[in-house]
Amino acid sequence: MPVPPLTRHGEIPDLVVPRAEEGGVEFQTLGRYQRRQLEIDKILGQLFLAGISSRRLRQLSEALYGQRVSATTISRTTAHWAEELEQYRTAPIADEEVEFLFLDGISERVRELGVERKILLCALGRTAAGKKRILGFRLVDAEDTASWKALLMELKVRGLTGKHLRLITVDGCPGLLAALKEMYPFQRVQRCLAHRLRNVVVKLKRHQCGPVMAECKRVFAAPSKSEAARRFRVWVQRWQVEA
Repeated sequence: MPVPPLTRHGEIPDLVVPRAEEGGVEFQTLGRYQRRQLEIDKILGQLFLAGISSRRLRQLSEALYGQRVSATTISRTTAHWAEELEQYRTAPIADEEVEFLFLDGISERVRELGVERKILLCALGRTAAGKKRILGFRLVDAEDTASWKALLMELKVRGLTGKHLRLITVDGCPGLLAALKEMYPFQRVQRCLAHRLRNVVVKLKRHQCGPVMAECKRVFAAPSKSEAARRFRVWVQRWQVEA
């Protein structure tokens, strides 16, 4: 018995496909020999990436759409996503377009043999026009020099030589700073403002956080270097006494 087509609205039983003598009939909902809408595959892939197991996905597909997809179908769907991901990670980078580079490591829970914590190293590029793009990423066990160097090497191989970089912003990780000295030794490097502010917050009492941070941000938002220095002196004089 043929399996009925599967759409986002569920199964369509007893679907009759019209035949034409000359052939060449195209349909909007399902392509030729297609048994599922592409939306179904996209949803399954997104759920899998969110950490849902293959077994649970088969159960969900039956509950949502009335048809249990096979483990092979799920594997094929996720394999397609893996191919797209690899194409994105290896795509050439136009060096002249990237003026600002942001580097940071993010701790994430990852399902492998079990669920464990890993570090996702991320590289975000920004053009002079303000457009942002994730240039590269790498899942590693530790945020050390070797891991960061491997990611930076990938960026260089893909075209990011750094000739047009005006500034690299980092979180202050020692391993990253060491890797940058090797891979981009002549580019300016700056500590991320958000990370600097977090270091200030841990030194404050709870009731001080709001006003101290508000005034601190005004220092970084100053229109000139001299005005920033003036605001900083005022900020220090006030909060050194109260702290």
